[in-house]
Amino acid sequence: WRAIMKLIFRNRFRHTTSGFTLIEMLVVVVIITVLAAIIAASWTAAVNRQRINTVRDQANRIIQQARADAKRSGIARVVVFGGRDGTTLEAAIVAPSLDANTGRTGGFVNDFTTINNWQSLGSQEVADRNVDFSVSPGTERQIIFESNGTVSRASIDEAISDEVIFAFNVRPKGTSTNANRCVIVGTLLGATRTADGTDCPT
Repeated sequence: WRAIMKLIFRNRFRHTTSGFTLIEMLVVVVIITVLAAIIAASWTAAVNRQRINTVRDQANRIIQQARADAKRSGIARVVVFGGRDGTTLEAAIVAPSLDANTGRTGGFVNDFTTINNWQSLGSQEVADRNVDFSVSPGTERQIIFESNGTVSRASIDEAISDEVIFAFNVRPKGTSTNANRCVIVGTLLGATRTADGTDCPT
């Protein structure tokens, strides 16, 4: 019995002091590398989703602010997206242009170079073109709120559909429309809602 116990302990001792083989170490390194890649991809996707949600939430707040400003001041307000050239992830709240026919304010802004209060949407990483965005309808890339906070007739004439007057879409660059996040103005009263994926109009 003692001889058997000595043999067992001797073998255990030899085994525990022999260390890891090269193959065992390589297997561990491969497993750790695969797990790290999976975690990194998940982390990147989560960060991108958060950035996109932040941009959408900012756009939503700007639209709501313009509507509230119009009601409070009794002066129409226009929200313009896209910066001076239509490609920059920026937005501005401005007074509408003069209508050449009536001499009254209430039309779409025609000269974007005169706008000097552009607000960047999202963080610097987003501003560095890590996202794709679009405004629907894209012909004007703006929405007008009348002095009582309702959507202007000009915006309604440009409406996408009966349920969607205006939409701002954003998604990580290079992804499909399933990754869309959007703000939708869907009623004449200027109420907004947010949507995801294919629920966003394009």
